[in-house]
Amino acid sequence: MSTSELLETLKGLPQIPQPARLRASSEAPVYERVKSALHEQYELEQKLKEVEETIEKRQSIYPVYERVKSALHERCELEQKLKDIEEAIVERQSIYMNSRPTSRATMGSRQSMNRPSSIYSESQGK
Repeated sequence: MSTSELLETLKGLPQIPQPARLRASSEAPVYERVKSALHEQYELEQKLKEVEETIEKRQSIYPVYERVKSALHERCELEQKLKDIEEAIVERQSIYMNSRPTSRATMGSRQSMNRPSSIYSESQGK
């Protein structure tokens, strides 16, 4: 048998039909995939919009944050300087007051520290 005869014989045989495509079963998974992809894209767009809004809010707050931060830093520096000045004043007072001779003004203040609060307090103790 030649090839042409074999082809003729095959054409005469009944052909097996290709399986019919059922619309309901073939399109449902595709439809569901497209639907879920579109839903996912929508959710991602919403999240992106929220992130962009948050970034815009933070950018508008950032200059205020920087000013508050610098003001607090300046306040700390000023408090430290004030503390240093107060310590220097106390140190100088202790050095100078002990080295100076007494005067009427300083004697009065020193005696008032040692003086009893009442004239009767000495007699009551005896």
